[in-house]
Amino acid sequence: MSWFDYKQSEILSAQGWGFYQLLFAAIREADSDNLSKIRQAWPEVYQEFIDRYNAPGGLLLTERAEPVN
Repeated sequence: MSWFDYKQSEILSAQGWGFYQLLFAAIREADSDNLSKIRQAWPEVYQEFIDRYNAPGGLLLTERAEPVN
C-alpha cells in the first residue's frame, strides 16, 4: 500500500460508498493473493458475491430489483 492508496481512500469515503460496496469492488479487482485474504477474512461476503455474480442481474432468488441511485 502507499500514500496514494490512502489518499484515494479519502476520496472514496467522501463519496459515501458503504463498506460492503467497497468490499464487493475489492473482490472484483483483487489479485489472487488479496482475494485469498478477503475470502479468509469475510467468507460469507465472498460467497454472497459469488452467488450474485452467478445470478441473473445479481439478484438472489429471494429478491426483486429496486431502483439504484
